[in-house]
Amino acid sequence: MKKIVFVFLLLIPFVVSAFAQATVTLDRGISECVERLENRIPRRSRIAVINIRSAFPNLSEYIMEELIDQLINSGLFSVVDRANLQLVRDELNFNLSGEVSDETAQSIGRFLGAQTIISGSVDQAGDMFRMRVRAIVVETGAFQASHSVNIQRDRFVNSLAVNDTQSQQSGSVPSSTSSPSSPSGQGNRTMLPDYLLN
Repeated sequence: MKKIVFVFLLLIPFVVSAFAQATVTLDRGISECVERLENRIPRRSRIAVINIRSAFPNLSEYIMEELIDQLINSGLFSVVDRANLQLVRDELNFNLSGEVSDETAQSIGRFLGAQTIISGSVDQAGDMFRMRVRAIVVETGAFQASHSVNIQRDRFVNSLAVNDTQSQQSGSVPSSTSSPSSPSGQGNRTMLPDYLLN
């Protein structure tokens, strides 16, 4: 009996760790998503990053920009310019951080001449965020790739996770700098472009 209890006590840490939700930094999570996309989307495809739905515009914007930067830097795909996406946004009146149906996303992809569209979401899940990114074939609507990852709520993420109500109360639009571990290596930059501030 003592042996069984001893073995059980030894196994508890392994069982707990197997069921625990592992979290990663935001930049690591974005990199994991890009790695999945690189492995599932055909080379030289024309890609458009459509939107990342979130209650936090700065967080959505940061994720979209980093996805675009990493996809461009991979050299594997042709990535649609965000200026073109802005034209479509104005035409179809959709929010880059809001909900976009798969059908609308496909229409946007066709309009942009993209073969694959990337969209996703970031939702609060207790003391972390759950980020989901997926790739959809514009022509058929079939999923090419999907990846979910749990994001740590560290200082950097908390600085981006500010909603419009909080920023209006403070009297300013929050901005942030890239984290030191940002794969793009960019320095200071405002997280929201001018066209999103209007």
